[in-house]
Order: sequence, then structure tokens, then C-alpha cells
Amino acid sequence: DGGASWVERDVPPSLGDGLNGVFFLDDLHGWVWGNVNSRTVDGGKTWTELPVLGSTYFMEFHTASFGLATGNFGAFVSTDGGLSWTASPHQMGDFSFADELTGLGASDTGLYRTTDGGASFTLVLAGDATAVAFLSATAAVAVVDGAFARSSDGGATWTVGASAEGRSRLTAVSDGVVLAWGRSGGFPDFDDRLFRSGDSGVTWTDLGEVMVEGIHAVTVAAAPTVVAADLAGNLFRSADGGQIWVRTFTSPG
Repeated sequence: DGGASWVERDVPPSLGDGLNGVFFLDDLHGWVWGNVNSRTVDGGKTWTELPVLGSTYFMEFHTASFGLATGNFGAFVSTDGGLSWTASPHQMGDFSFADELTGLGASDTGLYRTTDGGASFTLVLAGDATAVAFLSATAAVAVVDGAFARSSDGGATWTVGASAEGRSRLTAVSDGVVLAWGRSGGFPDFDDRLFRSGDSGVTWTDLGEVMVEGIHAVTVAAAPTVVAADLAGNLFRSADGGQIWVRTFTSPG
């Protein structure tokens, strides 16, 4: 009911197995992780314990089957909803899927593409890829060798464009809008600028350091509304796809 009331579930089974995070793909499919990982396929009513990976610090599923988990064990992927895991192919650490079958992965050796739900990946652009994002079934953007790259055919071919100027992360807002962020530079002069494209990655606008403490995470509530957290714990909100930001919560410390 949107958070109006809560029912406690027996996850985890003991206080010694605290959780590090929770992720829901849709109304039914969700995962929680920590030293013990579990998943639900009925919206959280019941949970099934998954194989132990180690201490899991991050988990995200891009389809009901394909997901990535990272922790003190490295980076592992699953193609069956978390029931089994294998080392991430090509050490890919960032993924984006257009649908259940077609996806892209980024690693320090290049961009890789799958058309079978993650069972296999083929190199489509060599280089040091740090981020990739589908904007639609055909449009995708990436950061490779420190430059922006874009595809208009579902990730099959790519055109490399302007320098990303140290941006290393991407957040797709809508079919045409994508944000590029990620700290570069060094102390005490960190570079925390936010870049925005409104034409599927063809051109980019430097919005400056809209969050002077540095961006920690960005999520899309419902396009064009975007919410971000900075490295100090403050929260920001944009109602126009990332062009104008308003601080909505100030961290007490």
C-alpha cells in the first residue's frame, strides 16, 4: 500500500545475517542480500534463500533471470534469477538490458552484447568501458576509453563521440534523455560535474557541479522525475529530467 503499513517477514532468519540491500525489478520479483541472499517472486510474501556467495554488497537484476552481484568474492552473474551464479564473463561490472534477451555489458576490455538473455556475450566495441545504458529498444549510450559512444541499432554497432571529461556513470531517464556523472580529479579539487544529453547521446551539456559534495547515486522515479543522493547524504530532486535540481533533504551529518 505504498508504505502506509508494514508486515514483518522472516528475512533474514537470524540477526547475525544482516542485510546490505534490497532490489525490486517489478511488483513481484525482488532480492535481498548480505551474508545470506534471498529472493521473492510474489511481491515479498514469501522468500527463498539463495546460494551463499560471500559478503554481498551489491545486487541488481536487469530481467527476471539475469542479474549481477558483487562483494568480497568479486563480480558474479546469474541467468536463472539468482538460483545459481558464475563469475561475470570478461569481468563485466555494468549491464543494461533492452528486453529479456538483448543486453549490453561493460568491462575494461570493451562493450559486449547478448541476444540470448545473458547466456553468451559478443564483443561489439573494444576499449575500456565503464558504463552502458539502453534508452530504448534501439538507442544506447556508453562511456568507452573516456569518451561517449552511442548506438542506434540496439548495441550492434557504435559511434564514438566527444570526451566524457571524466564522467564514468550513466543514468537513462527516457528514450532521449541520459545523465552522465561520476567523480574525477583528485583531492582537494574533485571534478563532480553532471552532464546531460537530450538527444540520445548525440550532444551533451555540462550542467556543472549541481551537487558540490559529489554524486553518490541517481535513480529515476518516473520520467522526467529524477532523484539523487550526494556523498554527504543530502537528497536532490529534478522534475525536468535533470536540468534543474532542488535539494529536498539535508543530511544531519
